[in-house]
Amino acid sequence: MKPESRTGESRGCDSRHFPVAQEIWRVYNEENHLTCPWSGKHAKILARTLATARNWEAKRWHDAILNRFASEGVNAAEDPAVWIPYLISYARGPLNRFGKTDRVPAECYAKLRALSARYAAAQHSSGSAEL
Repeated sequence: MKPESRTGESRGCDSRHFPVAQEIWRVYNEENHLTCPWSGKHAKILARTLATARNWEAKRWHDAILNRFASEGVNAAEDPAVWIPYLISYARGPLNRFGKTDRVPAECYAKLRALSARYAAAQHSSGSAEL
């Protein structure tokens, strides 16, 4: 039996954790042509972030990750530990240089379409439909 938390919920692994982490790794690696930095610190930050929006499915987190990388002026090589806690900010779409979803340059949406197309192609070639 799993121990219960202070709120009475059973403690256990969040089923969204691995698919969301995989998406972070995939997009980071594609955008930077570098291995995504990942340690226990990153996993803990992701777990805390996922807990803030328990009703979000993995697909919604996937969209937020793509929106983050498609946003104006984003440092694609920034350590994920810095930006994972802010993924909720990207729920409605890419952000402009002022951190808003309005008046986002067309290039951001073009990049989002390209990221989405690459994701769809990768999913199709691997035969996976996890997110």
